[in-house]
Amino acid sequence: IRYYPKPGASADALATMTRNLSGTIKAHSTLVIWVVPEGSKLTVADFNKHYGTDLVEGKDIIRFVGINIPHSNPVQIEILNGSSIVARTWYNWGEDVDAYSDKGILFNYPTDYTITAKVAKNRVDPTPGSLSDDQMPKLIAVK
Repeated sequence: IRYYPKPGASADALATMTRNLSGTIKAHSTLVIWVVPEGSKLTVADFNKHYGTDLVEGKDIIRFVGINIPHSNPVQIEILNGSSIVARTWYNWGEDVDAYSDKGILFNYPTDYTITAKVAKNRVDPTPGSLSDDQMPKLIAVK
């Protein structure tokens, strides 16, 4: 996973903003990546209590400690397989403000044959670990 905290980030900056994950995210399932500031004493139990979830660290949720993804600046987030980008999204890009404290951003599955998910709704109640129908590809009946 890699993020850009602003448009035009340098290659050196991107290297420090890339974190490696191992494992597989199964189709139609989720993995919560929780970004925790350096020095935070928050645990997954705290996360579960706050959001009313029952996520298991290392299975349903991964904690990234020591990085700060800004909420007020433009941010692009990419998921890579090796060096190939397989999924991308952004928020607060251009004139739009999408990120609000204690609110979620709902990104829809891309239907325009790209890898970029776009903001469908912002200021939604967070539902970590769950998917809506709009976040999965539609099955197409072939006749």
